[in-house]
Amino acid sequence: MYFSTSRLLLLIFIALVVGINVSVLVNAWRESASLVNPLMNIGGLVLLGGVVFLYQWSQNRKGKKEKVEKKEA
Repeated sequence: MYFSTSRLLLLIFIALVVGINVSVLVNAWRESASLVNPLMNIGGLVLLGGVVFLYQWSQNRKGKKEKVEKKEA
């Protein structure tokens, strides 16, 4: 499977953010802290998922444009 450098860096960043969020959620759950921290972390994950979705969507659109240009040429 081929990965470009930017995609590989994005995957590493996502893995780090998810790992940090999971550890924070586990610690907050263990200490039975207030619900604010876990909710903020879940919001962060949702935001990160939105960014990844937009990135993939833009890459798909770029790929479709390149295919159309190749057909016209």
